[in-house]
Amino acid sequence: MSWLLADLAAVFTVGTLASGVRLAVPTALAAIGEAISQRAGVFNLGIEGMMMVGAFTGFAVASGSGSEALGMLAGGAGGAALAILMAAGSVWRGTNIIVTGFALVLLGQGLANLLYAQNQESLKTFEPLGEVGFGPLADIPVVGPVLFAQNAVFYAALVLAVAVALLLARTRFGLEADACGADPAAAVAKGVDVRRTRTLAVLAAGLFAGLGGAAITVGSVGNYGSNITAGKGFVALALVAVARNRIGWVLVAALLFGTLEASQARLQDVDGIPVELLPAVPWVAVVLALLGLAIAHVVRLRRAA
Repeated sequence: MSWLLADLAAVFTVGTLASGVRLAVPTALAAIGEAISQRAGVFNLGIEGMMMVGAFTGFAVASGSGSEALGMLAGGAGGAALAILMAAGSVWRGTNIIVTGFALVLLGQGLANLLYAQNQESLKTFEPLGEVGFGPLADIPVVGPVLFAQNAVFYAALVLAVAVALLLARTRFGLEADACGADPAAAVAKGVDVRRTRTLAVLAAGLFAGLGGAAITVGSVGNYGSNITAGKGFVALALVAVARNRIGWVLVAALLFGTLEASQARLQDVDGIPVELLPAVPWVAVVLALLGLAIAHVVRLRRAA
């Protein structure tokens, strides 16, 4: 047992945590958007497709303009544009929300890959965003590399997370979104425009998903690939379920998932752990967390009875 603990200590280092924070940013952004949508009562399964569109749009604009900031904004706009279809279908026309979401995943992936294939020769790779310089703060043990040696997207994501948390907790929109999610009929009786509120929530989800996709292509790799998001949109759905739509817990869940994802390379050196199972490690953690929540919910129901 002691040798295993020593190996695990070598795996979960400060470097692993710092890498985990970087890997968590795209998923966290997408999960924040999904939390907004679900608070309003819309399960937005199309997040993965919106991330793909945002990833391509962000890369294309950043590559063509030479501006990473414009690339990030374009990524958010691309995700929001695809979200219009989600709102038009599930909110306004009453289409099946699961079917609509899956259709948008396929549409987003196909559209992004098609546009990239058609414009690949004219799109040039570039250096992704570098670390924001915080001088001596980056040299603080543990905290420095983790919090003060990240790129601008990380700090923007933190600001956006705080802004969204305040928006949902202290504004009329937040209260109306919660009302729409809890009981749409009661919300209508109180004068809330449920369709309008849900439309705004879905568009916000698309915006954040697009930012998450652009955070990969513009903020991390400076390139685009056919599977660049690697299912992070579906990860975001799971994290929102674990966090129960609470922004603070969404960030914590994203950080834990990112850290487990970052640890895969180091886990290869640990004896007794099959290399083939390593990609499943973060997902196993999510499944266990969901199982724990389900058990806790059953326990609460039995106590209440």
